[in-house]
Parts: sequence; C-alpha cells; structure tokens
Amino acid sequence: MRNKTLVMFFSFICFCSFAVAQNYTVNSSYQLGKYGEYYGIAGSHWIKTWNNEKVILRGTVGLFAGYHWGERATMRDFKRIELSIESRNTMVTGKDYFNIIGGGYSFASYNQSTSNGLKPSDNNGLLFSFGFGTKISSPAVVMARYIWGLERGIRLGMEFDF
Repeated sequence: MRNKTLVMFFSFICFCSFAVAQNYTVNSSYQLGKYGEYYGIAGSHWIKTWNNEKVILRGTVGLFAGYHWGERATMRDFKRIELSIESRNTMVTGKDYFNIIGGGYSFASYNQSTSNGLKPSDNNGLLFSFGFGTKISSPAVVMARYIWGLERGIRLGMEFDF
C-alpha cells in the first residue's frame, strides 16, 4: 500500500508540473500532515518583482484532495482550496536557491461518517508557510516547505519555470 502511494506521488509530481509562461506557473505538490496526506495542484501569478528578480511576490490558488487517518479517519472526501500570497527571496543565496515565505486562507470541506450516514462539514482558517527551493536543472524547481494552519505538515512540490 505504501509503495503504491509513493509511485502515485512521483508520477503525479513528474507528469503534472509545467509552466504556462514565465509569469504564470502551475505546480504539483504532496503534503504529509499529522492526520493525513494530500495531493494538490496550484497555479501562481507573479504580482511584483524587486531587485532584478531577487524578490518575487506571487499570488497563488491551490486545490488539494486527500484522505485522513487516526483521529480523523471518519472524514471522507476531503477537499481544500487555498488562496495565498508568497514571497520568494534569493538575496542571500543567489538565483539557484531561494526561500519561500507565504500566508493565506484555506477553505476545506469534507464528509464525516456518523451513525446516521455522511454529514457535510467544513474547516476554514489561516495558513502560513516557510520553506526552501532550488533549481535542479535549468527550468525545473523543487520546493519543500512547512505549512502551519489547520492541516499543518510538510509539503513537497515541483514546478518548471521557463
């Protein structure tokens, strides 16, 4: 079961990550949290850049889906939409390495199993993130970040930035 999940994860990351143009990107990601794992896709748009693209401010919209375990195993059909703003900063580390600081709001919905069937519920709230990224080859970028919020955990992602 675990190997099948890893194969699906790497296939999803490799085949779903692409960039539309330099100012628009689409990336895929995988998040492992305390209560579950989530797969997602996000799109971002450059809002503003400073200092010869060493600081990039982006607006991001993401869609995540996944499943829960442990205390939250009764939650089914989990879906989350995230709206956020992130800053990529390369001032200290150079253009190939950057840090990511972000904040936003998460809209989550799921069906919870009860004795009477499924009950629709939601769980909305703020989220914050901090992480690092690097270019592994000319257009390919990998990122790892920690997400604070309702569904906190480690998020790994990949995008191609042309």
